[in-house]
Amino acid sequence: MAKLQSLLKGHARFRQSRFQNLAAGQSPKATIVCCSDSRVAPEIIFDTDLGELFVIRVAGNVCQDDEIGSIEFSVASLKVPLVIVMGHTHCGAVTAAAEKQTVSDSFAKLLKNIVPSVEENIRQQRNNILTNSKIVQNAVQAGELQVIGILYDLKSGELAVLQEDT
Repeated sequence: MAKLQSLLKGHARFRQSRFQNLAAGQSPKATIVCCSDSRVAPEIIFDTDLGELFVIRVAGNVCQDDEIGSIEFSVASLKVPLVIVMGHTHCGAVTAAAEKQTVSDSFAKLLKNIVPSVEENIRQQRNNILTNSKIVQNAVQAGELQVIGILYDLKSGELAVLQEDT
């Protein structure tokens, strides 16, 4: 219960100091698919405010049907011009896939979608988006959208934009 109280106090501070009227809508400058790792928060890493990023968080930054559907919403409805697949060093999901660790059935299904290398996983997930979404393909071909991969280094805090392979 103490953890919940701490979170609720934090929320109260947020509402008093930083909350803005966001109910009118959103106009994010990028969609970011990233890992659900608690150390990888795009809003903080890119120093943005609420409403500036459309963030999809999933272990191993996997891009399958649900994530691609969310990306399509951001591209078609919000006209986001940039999609970033952001992986990070020391990713537990990538490590579990690489080491073929024994995990729960649900987590094992997720791990099937991870290439056991951080950079290759980022590229693979980027390719999943480009291959499996006509909405994304059309926006890229029209010059309205760029889809890139970024590697976030947990030790240094640096970002590396990966070379596009398609």
